[in-house]
Amino acid sequence: MAVDFSIPHTRTSEYLIAPEDIVVKPDLNGRHKLPDIDWLIESFARFGQLQPIDISAEEGKAVLRAGHSRWRAAIEGKKRGVLPPEFKLRCSYIRCTPDRKNGYSSDAMGFLANIHENIVRNPAEAIDDAYNIAKLEQWSMTHEEIAKIYRQDVKWVEQRLALIDLVPEAQKAVADGRMKLSAAAHFAKLAKQVQSDKMKAKGDEGKITARDAKPEDAPAKPKAKRSDNATVSLRAILESAVNEGKYPDGIVAGTATEDFCSYLLDVLNGLGMKCSAGAVRGQVLPVDVPPENQRDRPQDHSCTRDR
Repeated sequence: MAVDFSIPHTRTSEYLIAPEDIVVKPDLNGRHKLPDIDWLIESFARFGQLQPIDISAEEGKAVLRAGHSRWRAAIEGKKRGVLPPEFKLRCSYIRCTPDRKNGYSSDAMGFLANIHENIVRNPAEAIDDAYNIAKLEQWSMTHEEIAKIYRQDVKWVEQRLALIDLVPEAQKAVADGRMKLSAAAHFAKLAKQVQSDKMKAKGDEGKITARDAKPEDAPAKPKAKRSDNATVSLRAILESAVNEGKYPDGIVAGTATEDFCSYLLDVLNGLGMKCSAGAVRGQVLPVDVPPENQRDRPQDHSCTRDR
């Protein structure tokens, strides 16, 4: 269907060719790892082909030069029944004239065109994603729906949206790679003036981390104290473990000292006590076990194991 424009223009033509009829040379793909094409198949089915592939001509045949993922999506989409059997690819013709001066063949020129297309294609920056997501929200799209569009999770969407609340200096730091998105999420929670003051203090160089977003008067997180003498607590925990039948299977006191100490150390740590392995070894109480299972253990049976 022809469309009339009110401005000067020139109409050109594209070729519509079935993907099965296009000659593909896999070694000229330009991608060692093939990208995921599921999203592209969905895009074809929903919006049609937005960008044509590039082909050249060899002996009357159409040879694929750029757009291998689009070609793969067309082939796979038809196999899955997502695209109709009559689906054809939009193709733009490019000339791959050999560069005889430098000794480049037509395949070499086509491969260079493929690489060039991948290089000059500018991916969206994180801040671009943020404003695009905000625009989609204006059309009543939920974060779950937007996440599906971007093939990401909801956390990714919300992390991008947080960038909108950054002052320009912080946004630039993200774009320049000085501030990670995780740190940006912390900065975005600060008042704009506080952000500006902190960015001014950091200057134009150096990394900016989540720690830089902390208030100046925030108390330091107390370090866990380490106890080197937990005799009473160890006695109580060991007696409880034995009496309640919580002694670990496969470990017999007096026969596997290191295993038992490791077990007890795990118990203490699980209760929030910080004890060194040496302190545990020095305070472990012997448990009453049959004589034949005892090995070089002190004969102080201050606690017994239920049998």
